This record gives sequence, structure tokens and C-alpha cells, in this order.
Amino acid sequence: MPKSNKRTLKVFDGGRSKEKGSWITEEYKLPFSKGGPKIYKTRNSGENWSFSMWVSEENKYYTQALRTQIKTEALEKAEDLYIELRNNIKEGRKATKISLPKLIDQYLIYQQNRVTKSLIKPDRLSTITSRMRALQKYLPKNKAVSSLKKNDFLEYTDYRLAQGVQLYTIVQERSEIKALFNWALRNDFINPHQLPVFEELRKVKAPRRTDFLMEEYKECFIALRRLVNEEKNQKRKKEWEIFRDFFLISGNSGMRFGELRRIRWRDIRRMYKIKGEDQHPDGVVELYLPSNITKTGNDRTVVATAVPYFKRLKSLYDNPPPDQLIFANPRNLEEPCPPQFYYRHWDKMLEEAGLSDRQPKLTIYSLRHFYATVKMLKGVSIYDLSLTMGCSVSHIEKTYSHVKTSQVANRITRFRTDDDDLRTAIPI
Repeated sequence: MPKSNKRTLKVFDGGRSKEKGSWITEEYKLPFSKGGPKIYKTRNSGENWSFSMWVSEENKYYTQALRTQIKTEALEKAEDLYIELRNNIKEGRKATKISLPKLIDQYLIYQQNRVTKSLIKPDRLSTITSRMRALQKYLPKNKAVSSLKKNDFLEYTDYRLAQGVQLYTIVQERSEIKALFNWALRNDFINPHQLPVFEELRKVKAPRRTDFLMEEYKECFIALRRLVNEEKNQKRKKEWEIFRDFFLISGNSGMRFGELRRIRWRDIRRMYKIKGEDQHPDGVVELYLPSNITKTGNDRTVVATAVPYFKRLKSLYDNPPPDQLIFANPRNLEEPCPPQFYYRHWDKMLEEAGLSDRQPKLTIYSLRHFYATVKMLKGVSIYDLSLTMGCSVSHIEKTYSHVKTSQVANRITRFRTDDDDLRTAIPI
């Protein structure tokens, strides 16, 4: 007579004892030697069976609820699960479960290493982190990666739209989620059939950047002057002075937000004046942007009409050393001002200027857009702009086509001309 696989533990008080092992009330071993697989019940399982086995390759136990009270069903499920796990291990995939938050943590460590190797910029990591937070809010907390199905993501777009997120942003988020799961597949955390599937979308164009009207820019400047003058707390006053000069330098240089946050005093090559009636009376500042702080990964030189603002900042920071960040955190000069510093002051400035309800909303990037628009209207060539702004000629042509149209309209509708014949050719 074959020996029974059943081994019932003695539980003297119905499983209520805190003695080691007393929580298991019944278990059956499966007829496999590798990993000691078994099914078992616990005092808190409500008569439901669970599965357990040791995975020596990962030095962990694998456990899973079988969601049945029938022993024969539990044994069949456990046998199928055991075979699946062993096949996963043989094919190089992970057997033990990992939660989505832990998977994301490992993915962000991987991306941080890419920052260290200069493969991506720190701002790119911030964007990835933000998109991972959105994903975690969409799925149940501590969701096991092994339980994810490809169709679990079909409602993601509607979920984010209901939160007021722009469709273009959602498309970018979906792309990042796919990148996460492709990485997870390469590292054997998931199976190919778990790769996310999203609902089909029409092709979405990037929204045109919102720029300031000249009157709005002036209103913001007046609001900043008022906020600086009326602030009584000296620490907060200094913060407003720093933000004011950030606003003015950004609007007069066209530099990106991330670039401005990371430039140092040593990056200022020189300040000088150019002779000529049509030249700026305060002169110009020449800045060298090293490749490790630019979005494109290429170094470039920026020429800006912002000399007074840099001089004022230097005085604010009490003649800082060359290695110090130009926009250093006043509370810790070794660190840049955090993004929230700018966002907080930006929202307050818009409120003070009466522009907080303006649609579409003005953003910090609007200053770069404003700079490009003003320079084009003044006749600066697209090629010259592409050099100082760090983007391609085709990008400027595409992004600022509305300015180009305005220039053409201005030229072809001129009334005055030195040619009498042309002036009288078309009756008015």
C-alpha cells in the first residue's frame, strides 16, 4: 500500500496558537522532488488551499493562493503551476512574484544608471518618474506583475482623460509604459503575452506651445516688481528676486528650463557692448552651454541681452565662486533650486498679473516661445535662432510658421513704395 502524501499538523487550539508552524492546519506534498512543492491550508485561509515551493535559483519561496476548497482541484492547479514555474526557470524567466511598485523601483534604478553614464539627461529621468507614478495610480496598489494581463491597459487612456490630461501627454505616457514592460521582458520579469495593449488612437500632433502676448509679458514683469517690493520677509524677498531674474533671463535668452537650472557662473564667457544705434544699450552676455546640460547633448553658445540681470544675481549671491550654479538654491548653494520653487512662484506671479485663468495656460516654456517669436518679428534669421536655441532649422520653421505667415503678410500688404507706377497700379 503506497504511503499517503497527507501530513496533518497537530494544532492544539484550532490554530490559534502563536507557536511556530501552528498556522498550517493541513498540507499535501506533490510528487516532485525539486523545490518541495505542496498545497496547504492555514487557520486564516477560510478552508481555501494555497501552493508553495522553494525556488533555489532565486533563493526564495514562491506562494500563491489557489482559490478553491476542493482538494482534487487544488492538486491539479498546483501541478500545472509547478510545471509552469519550472519551465519559466529553464527558459531564464523569473519564477518568484514581484509587485509593480518594486518593478518600477528597479526600472528607475536602471534609468538612474543611464543618467550616470550620460545616456539620458536628469530631466528625462524626472519625466519617466512622473509617468511611472501615473501608472501606479491606475493599477491596484502592490499589484503582482505576474497577475497582469495585456488587456489590463485598455482603459488607461479614458482613465487619464477623465483626469483632465491632454491626449498628447497620454500618448507619451503610453510609450513610457511600453518601454517599462519591454525592459521587464528583457530582464525576465514578465512573459511576452503580458506586454500592454492600448486602445487604438488617431495620430495626435504635439500641441503648439503657448506664448506670451507682449502685453502679458509686461503685466508679469510689473507683477514681479510689485511682489519683490511688497515682500517684508527677507528670505522670501530674496527668493522672489531670484525668480524675477530667472524670468527675465529666460525671456531674453531662449534657454530651456533645464539648461537655466544647471548653468554655472563659469559658463559666462564674457559681457560686452556692440557699437551701433540699433544695438542694445546694456550690451550682451555670451554663455557657453556644455553638452552635459543641453537637451540635444551638443554644446552651444548663447548670446543674450540680459547683462543687468546677471549682474544683479551676482550681487544677490554675494559674488559667488565660478563653480556655483547661477540659480543655486538659497537654502543650499550646492543644489539647484528645485522645480517646485519655480512652479510655485510662477503660479503666484500669474495670479498677481491677473492671468491665472488664461487659457491655454502660460507655462515656463512660454518664455522660450516668446523669445523666439519676438526675435523672428525683429527679423532675426531662422538659422541664427537655431544656433542659439539649440534646435534644428526645420523645427523652428514648423513651430513658428505663424510668425513667418505674419511677416509675409506684413511685406505683401505694404502700401508705401518709391515706385509711382506701382503705387497707382491698383486703385484704392
